[in-house]
Amino acid sequence: MIHQQLPQIDGTPLDGVSRWLMPALIGGAALSGALLAWLLGYPLVAGLFALGGLVAVLALGLWDRREVPPIVEGLSQSPDFSIIGSALGLTTEPAALTDGEGKLLIANSAYRDRFGRAQPPLSLGSDEESSQTLQLVKTMAWRDGGGCAAGVATASGPSAVEAERVGSGGDLLLWRFPLVGAPDPTMLAAKLLAGPVGERLAAAGLLAALVDADGFLFAANRSFAARAVPLDQEGEKVRFADLVFFSGDGLAKLVTDGESARP
Repeated sequence: MIHQQLPQIDGTPLDGVSRWLMPALIGGAALSGALLAWLLGYPLVAGLFALGGLVAVLALGLWDRREVPPIVEGLSQSPDFSIIGSALGLTTEPAALTDGEGKLLIANSAYRDRFGRAQPPLSLGSDEESSQTLQLVKTMAWRDGGGCAAGVATASGPSAVEAERVGSGGDLLLWRFPLVGAPDPTMLAAKLLAGPVGERLAAAGLLAALVDADGFLFAANRSFAARAVPLDQEGEKVRFADLVFFSGDGLAKLVTDGESARP
């Protein structure tokens, strides 16, 4: 790999001190010659030395100001589909990679066996509602970093769907279709809320919580957990109704903030 670095090393511009080293040496030599000629009684020669040194310094200065082409720091970042294909092949669950618009780029064998080789994820819905659900999952993943849905009707039967925004530039979508026995949609939603999606909501100043069918707090993002859950109840099963109340004007407020809390 050393030979690949040599052109970049040789093409590195000199720093400010090094660039003016040669003009300084030439100017110093010309000044010394002019001084010596003056002391020996040759003023004309001394003037020629001084004039020559001045011209040389000016010429080198103008040459130094020429535009230097920028150095290419690295190659363009394009995905290596051979590596991606090998990685997707390690999972037994159907998985596929698409661009931001949903165009299929690569899929593993489990995906092709279940849905067909040329079927992009957005085309798997067997009815209008399922197609809209897949589009919603794509929108959530593109906007929030991740999205999921359960019970999406496909030609191969109902399926859970997960999509995640990936890639060095965040311009690709990774689709997964968990098999039977995988975590249920509630677990998937809790994972997203406690992960990057919840962090993005917190960064935007939004409190978010997931409540189960019995009214207990199931998961929450960092902002909600820090503000709404009392310290002595952390790690315990807490009812959502004990954390949030509605004022007389119908605005929701946190119990920990008291009656004067802002909605």
